[in-house]
Amino acid sequence: MMAISEKKIWAKWNKKNPPPKLSAEDTLLWLDGYRQLMFEIWKKNPSLKHSFKKLLLSKN
Repeated sequence: MMAISEKKIWAKWNKKNPPPKLSAEDTLLWLDGYRQLMFEIWKKNPSLKHSFKKLLLSKN
């Protein structure tokens, strides 16, 4: 089994191969998941608090 870090996936986006379009709901779900991930990282390493402060406070 290959670890994710060893696997390199490169996406080339251009006019012929545009990035996938996300609905507004999917985008909000992705952002919420990203905030949760950053919060988990911050809990493990509180010295990163200043880096994530804006992100954590941006959720309404």
